[in-house]
Amino acid sequence: LGGAKTQWEHKARQADRENQELREANSAWATYHGRAVEDAGARAAELEATLREETTACQHACGAARAATEEAAAAGRQLAQQQDTRASALQLEEAEVVAQLQQEAANLRWHHRQQLDEVHHELETARTAAIMQSERAAAAQAQ
Repeated sequence: LGGAKTQWEHKARQADRENQELREANSAWATYHGRAVEDAGARAAELEATLREETTACQHACGAARAATEEAAAAGRQLAQQQDTRASALQLEEAEVVAQLQQEAANLRWHHRQQLDEVHHELETARTAAIMQSERAAAAQAQ
């Protein structure tokens, strides 16, 4: 009976050692698992904070892009208005130049007509003088 008791005590100690090893392994696993859960939670919190920061940065960038687009559109409208103003100014200047050229042409026609009238008058005067001289010469020869 003493041998059975020793054998039973040996098996009980062995079971206690195995049980202790299992408890230690379970504790180590629980510690590892707890740390892994804590690490995963911390990483999730970091990712969430990063996501919030990037979302905020993106919203600011979108706002800035929207503002820049609005400024560009306003500048485009202003440029178009300036071009319209310049076109109107050029049309007005062109009309003024055309009117000036028309006036100059009318003045040149009037001046040319005056010159033609003067030349015509001089020719008439010269022709009349020539006829009178010719008649005098003919009368002088007839005497």
